[in-house]
Amino acid sequence: MNVPIAATGPAPLREGTVLDERFAVGTVLGRGGFGITYLVEDLARGDRAIVNELVPLGSSRDGDDIVFHAVGPAAGQRLRHLFTSEARLLQRFRVPRVPQYRAVFHEHGTAYIATDYIEGAKPLTELIGGPLFDVVHAKRILELLMETLEAVHNHALLHQDVKPSNILIAPSGDPYLVDFGSARRWHADLTIAHDVQFSSEYAAVEQLNERARHTTATDLYGLGATTYTLLTGAPPTSATLRRDGAPLIPLRSVRPDVHEDFATAVEQLLSLDPDDRPQSVAELRALLSKQFEEREVSDRVRELDAKRRRLKRFRYDPMQCPACGDVLAVPEPLAPETCPVCQDGKIKRRRIEEKACPSCGAGVLRMLDNSAPLQFCPGCSIGRMVPKRRFLKETGVWTCEKCEFTLERTAMGAKDNTGNDMPWEEWRKQSGRQERVMYCEACLAQFDSMPDGRWQRMTPNMFGQEWTRLYPDEWARVAAGLAPDSGNASCESCGADYFLADGCITLLSDPLNDPHGFASHYCGHLIPINELPFLAVGKESGHKGLVCRGCRLEFDSQGQELKLVRSTEPRLRKHSGESHRLKDWHRIAQDLPKSGDEDELSEDIAGALVVAFGEGEIGFDAKNPDLIWKGPAAEVHGDNLTGRPQRLIIDDGLVSFGGLLRRRSELLRDVVRVEGEGEYVTLRFLDGEKWSFRIEPVKLTFKLESGKDEVELGAAALAKRLSAVTKRSRG
Repeated sequence: MNVPIAATGPAPLREGTVLDERFAVGTVLGRGGFGITYLVEDLARGDRAIVNELVPLGSSRDGDDIVFHAVGPAAGQRLRHLFTSEARLLQRFRVPRVPQYRAVFHEHGTAYIATDYIEGAKPLTELIGGPLFDVVHAKRILELLMETLEAVHNHALLHQDVKPSNILIAPSGDPYLVDFGSARRWHADLTIAHDVQFSSEYAAVEQLNERARHTTATDLYGLGATTYTLLTGAPPTSATLRRDGAPLIPLRSVRPDVHEDFATAVEQLLSLDPDDRPQSVAELRALLSKQFEEREVSDRVRELDAKRRRLKRFRYDPMQCPACGDVLAVPEPLAPETCPVCQDGKIKRRRIEEKACPSCGAGVLRMLDNSAPLQFCPGCSIGRMVPKRRFLKETGVWTCEKCEFTLERTAMGAKDNTGNDMPWEEWRKQSGRQERVMYCEACLAQFDSMPDGRWQRMTPNMFGQEWTRLYPDEWARVAAGLAPDSGNASCESCGADYFLADGCITLLSDPLNDPHGFASHYCGHLIPINELPFLAVGKESGHKGLVCRGCRLEFDSQGQELKLVRSTEPRLRKHSGESHRLKDWHRIAQDLPKSGDEDELSEDIAGALVVAFGEGEIGFDAKNPDLIWKGPAAEVHGDNLTGRPQRLIIDDGLVSFGGLLRRRSELLRDVVRVEGEGEYVTLRFLDGEKWSFRIEPVKLTFKLESGKDEVELGAAALAKRLSAVTKRSRG
């Protein structure tokens, strides 16, 4: 952990260098904190391709070979494995608008990935500098990238670095997603170089935190930031600055032509809290396709009425999870070295001997200098060259134990029985062998040390192993009876495979049996060993509290209250970081008011009833459905009130005003305009007459299933109701 890294990486390979005996290196297309991208000639297919070279910051080049100085050989082995294993997964299936993977190989001490070259494609970054994208074009790119990410996520993969520089736009306009980043994330955690490995403008806040969990919502943040950039021409305010208080510039303040609903969806993707973002492409698609129409107001009244009925029946079990109903438990951290997968066995370091022979598993490999004189025969390539002796003294003659090929020392080097005299280096080249050879005295196995740092098996394997060229640490695993990419530790009970180094641990594979859900959440993550006991029992925060064994909801204990750390339940996750009593967490999960806030629900119901009256959804008098209004009002002439308040009655046919002895009326259908301001309502009629009133509020009682509600209706409610009625009569 906290491995320091250099600010710059090694120089790129020379143009013309041939990789994997197939790819001729051309121009450098780009480089970052993790690798170099080359445009190459595919000599096997006769076209151009792209090759990505694993060259993380902190490494150097020795000739053409990469040396992982900063992280060391053990972590280097893990980086190579992560880099290639993700590529091999992608190589197995086709993902729409991800360039097809052609080859995954090792060379020069590092790893390479070759993919198709999209002819004529340009990085999205080059297009952003021009005119702003119109909304239709930006939406199309967003929707196509959603389809790509959905396919990636369906294969249990994440991209982890969605940004314009990792998106290529083909001549057809289709976006292609490149440069997947699981190895990059692991390296960033190891080196604490998140600001180098990830572009801060497009990285979610959890990508800049070595302990945070990455999910599909992490990819969707990058997608939202990219869409924001397409529409505004500049990336959004970075997550780190916004976390420290800087605002996100509203999208519509820059692009007022963007529909409010679409802008809201994009800004929701940029939520700092990953729980506030859509949790899947399907959820995002539903958000984008949702018709943002107001519900019928009567629906609102029914919803609030039902909520109050539920509140009256509310009960809760203090041992029950408010999100899923499973059991809440107080987990105790695991004992040191306990396996987090099975929570039973101990994690033990494997005995992996660096020089153990991978062929027989019993012998020890020793290095032989195969230069002058040669150790291995130029004739058959495999036989040992043994010196002839006379009276225990060497004679300068060497004979192959296998084919009896003979060499005799000369001033130039050595000659064979035919008189062919060459330097030792030429004889070695003729043998096809390397200068350094690893040799087992027990089983006579031979491994040539290749220029890229790997050992090439030169003799047949007695156990039928498929591997022929591996790195020394991988051969050491084979010698121990393991696969080359196995970790250096395992659980003695369930066999879970781990990599231990520098006080950290990584679970390498997702076991078939994951009884506690640890592997599904943390497989492939770099975790400090001292945090593992809490993480294993679902406590990501490292503090004591409660965890649901079903949905993994997590609370931290804070006196009489519980602070929500994590939940997948949408109603709850909006309140992450808040502290409440468990009773109120149950209420929040059921969309009920917290203790002490019950009056707010009654106020909401009253407000909804007023709105429903104004929209004509509920009547003034249940016994007289034609009655629209009945109550005291004072007629207004200019700025002066005339007389005392009298009765204003409005039904479906007439507007009448006055007392018992004197009353005047007009047909309601002749009202052409209704004006309302404060306490006043003005009616304008077809014949040009105008009636203005100061309305005194009236109180009505509505009987709902959850109880009775008294509501005060005034001038605003009357004006809105009359406007709806007259509009309907004219329509």
